Amino acid sequence: MKVLLLLAGILLHVSQHASALVVDEGTEVVLLPCLVSQNLKLPVTWSNTALSPPTVHQYSSSGDNLTDQNRRYQNRTSMNRDALLTGNFSLTLRRPQLCDTGTYTCSTRSPDSQPQTVELQVKVPQVEVDSGVESVLLPCRTTAHLPKDATVEWKDRGDKKVHVFKNGSDQPDQQDQRYRTRTKMKKNPVKTGDLSVTLKHPTDADSRAFTCTVYNRWRRIHKTVVTLRVKVPQVEVDSGAESVLLPCRATGKLPEDVTVEWMDRGDRTVHVYENGFDHPEEQDQFYRDRTKMNEDPLRTGDLSLTLKLPTDGDANSYTCIVSREGNILIQKQVHLHVKVTHQVEVDSGAESVLLPCRTTLHLPGDASVEWRDRDNRKVHVYQNGSDHPEEQDQFYRDRTKMDGDLLRTGDLSLMLGHPTDGDSDIYTCNVSSREGHILMKKQVRLQVKGQQVEVEEGAESVLLLFRTTPDLPGDAKVAWGCNKPEQVLLAHLYEKGSDQPSKQHQLYRNRTKVNEDLLKSGDLSLTLSYPTQRDSGAYRCGVWREDQLLRGKTVRLKVKGSVPDQDQEKSETDVAPLIQLL
Repeated sequence: MKVLLLLAGILLHVSQHASALVVDEGTEVVLLPCLVSQNLKLPVTWSNTALSPPTVHQYSSSGDNLTDQNRRYQNRTSMNRDALLTGNFSLTLRRPQLCDTGTYTCSTRSPDSQPQTVELQVKVPQVEVDSGVESVLLPCRTTAHLPKDATVEWKDRGDKKVHVFKNGSDQPDQQDQRYRTRTKMKKNPVKTGDLSVTLKHPTDADSRAFTCTVYNRWRRIHKTVVTLRVKVPQVEVDSGAESVLLPCRATGKLPEDVTVEWMDRGDRTVHVYENGFDHPEEQDQFYRDRTKMNEDPLRTGDLSLTLKLPTDGDANSYTCIVSREGNILIQKQVHLHVKVTHQVEVDSGAESVLLPCRTTLHLPGDASVEWRDRDNRKVHVYQNGSDHPEEQDQFYRDRTKMDGDLLRTGDLSLMLGHPTDGDSDIYTCNVSSREGHILMKKQVRLQVKGQQVEVEEGAESVLLLFRTTPDLPGDAKVAWGCNKPEQVLLAHLYEKGSDQPSKQHQLYRNRTKVNEDLLKSGDLSLTLSYPTQRDSGAYRCGVWREDQLLRGKTVRLKVKGSVPDQDQEKSETDVAPLIQLL
């Protein structure tokens, strides 16, 4: 009796505060506690009100009553046989799954008994490991008796087969190529119940969920989900730094006949060391003349790589691979983040903007200076003592200028004329010798603030301003379009020396006008008559010659009226290309 009174005292405490349980998916069983006093009225019901039907398990005078049980819990719940004697109506839930997460209530018909609640959280177990470890164990164990013909199958989140054990042996031919030769299970896994798999040389590409499933011809017997997270060290450097070190060190002695290979995330070869020498001929052109390893790296175990003149284009994941006769001995990764610290901001419509690049290095008189944008388009080329506009991309033609005698002064800054929002980019100043060796690299991020025009509904007209360099090609076409939520509307088209009103969207018919001889003057501004709220949106002007964009600008128009325009915000969220309309 004393024991029962003690239990009742515990129950009073539990009934006022829901208990919480956290278990991993794949756990064999979880016990949901429920203790009740002797003077109870059956049945005792476990329920989850988030489900329909809500009954998880019910115990009546005749024992278990599973007539109204939710099918989700079929064959997975049980109570102690002596529950009536002990007052312990705790529920055993087998093979808890993620979908079992929720609030469970144990209740009776006793008027003086309060329902008891248990908050159950089923989570995916997580394994964390550092990049560079030799292997990692993905756990999966069961105490259930497994039939001899059971199949164990490991899959990743993309449904690729990681490892298959069937008919008493591994089945490597069924593995995905990504995991071939990288996995191993212990002996007799079906007999021991230890179905864990060892994954060799994990990288951040292996950071994902893995599922261990056991089944035979009739049913699924067991399932465990494990999440693997491979932690990769981070290296951060400013763009313009002379170099950056990507660390990789071996702890043990390395054989003399191993190959050390650095690769980037795109599978490009960054550096190769083999037979005591570097092999620059195997490098990707992007890294040629920019990498270096320490002398005698195999003896010292320091396989770190120095990358010269890093830019934002080098921000990547790099992998150091040590192999022997095709077998990987070491695989370590490092993430490189390159910050562009030089920032320039200018308003759209400004006459010009200066992209700074200065050096104190003594530059040879035959050095080349080349400015490029993030898309690797040539912005400006200075070579053999003069500019080379014929090498420029058409988008920058007649818009750039550099100071004279720049190699002597070290001022390699670039003046960009008539900047628009389309010029917002990262620009790289490259200096190289006559032999093609890179001497210097510096970057600058340009942010051109977009232009916004506001006008009251009822105004006679509104001007969308766009002025650029004069003397554009006479065969170019000029198009103004408005980006609406569902489509791009062609507001105005100038082609073959004249306006093309027949191609306009009817919303703008007889309401738009551009200047005469606009290609010669460079004034591509658009006048829109009698603006209304439905004209609000992002207007993009593009100048094309054939399919090549020569100039571009965005102007955001806001027409203010008495009634808010519901489409206005949507129409300003994106600027679609006009070329599809031409």
